[in-house]
Amino acid sequence: MFISIILVFTINLSGQNTWTFTKEKNAIKVYTRPVAGSKLKECRTLTTINAPINKVFRIIRNVEDAAAWIDKVIYTKELKSGKNYYISYEVIHLGHGIKDRDLVTLNTIEHLGGGAIKIIITSASSAYPEQKDKIRIKKIHGYWLLQPLGKSKTKVTYQFFSDPQNIPAWIINTFISESPYKTMLNLRRLAQRQ
Repeated sequence: MFISIILVFTINLSGQNTWTFTKEKNAIKVYTRPVAGSKLKECRTLTTINAPINKVFRIIRNVEDAAAWIDKVIYTKELKSGKNYYISYEVIHLGHGIKDRDLVTLNTIEHLGGGAIKIIITSASSAYPEQKDKIRIKKIHGYWLLQPLGKSKTKVTYQFFSDPQNIPAWIINTFISESPYKTMLNLRRLAQRQ
């Protein structure tokens, strides 16, 4: 579904497609890997949440409240939805002096074996007009994968790549592990509330 903008460290590695461990804290693991044809990296974040899969899914699927837990996201709205998809709009604030970014995503819901749920994230940039005061992020792909561990726990994988455009490398490097980590931590805290 939503995406927190994953800003990543600029490198130039070719031919590699393996995940590199970059961070582990509070039982949340973060990995990165190069993306073919890009100087940016893709990110994968994993954890286990002590909450049923349906509760975790409802939080991710609730577009209107996503700004409360996705790192750097300050505004969200649902543009359209159907039985197994929804289109969402997000505004990302990266800090003072940096123009806000926005993105539009198509989120396709797949019900997998064993009760798992996958939400595949792709760009749907043309589904909402570009805003003059924001830079539109158009290169996006990723997914949420929720896997039940019994009735009361969920394994969560969040994998994401985006190109925020025109951001200096030192700013990108700042968020390489922190933004996806904070997003996953916020999701877990919200899901584990009684």
